[in-house]
Amino acid sequence: MFLPNDMPFVSVNLLLKLKARFNSRMKALFVSAEGKAGFPFLLSREMLPLVERRISDQQFSLQGLADEAGARFLRLAGGTAEQLFNVNTPADWIAARHRWQTLRRNP
Repeated sequence: MFLPNDMPFVSVNLLLKLKARFNSRMKALFVSAEGKAGFPFLLSREMLPLVERRISDQQFSLQGLADEAGARFLRLAGGTAEQLFNVNTPADWIAARHRWQTLRRNP
């Protein structure tokens, strides 16, 4: 599983739920919010050649990987989907800090 450091609000419960849903018959399981594949996700080891080929071909789309892998999805909605807030820019970092302070005040 790959969990980028830029997703500070992903909970242990979400990761455990993802792990519990993944089984030996699955090749790929992605978290999905708003109908799109995203982080975090799990891939079976048999997907390694596919990932290597896509990287070699400079195909970096998670949507493409999910499609090609025949992925299943763990759909998130409402407040649960807020865990997927992604920090990519300085503005995102400011928003994340504000959100974290709010969460600390109102757990």
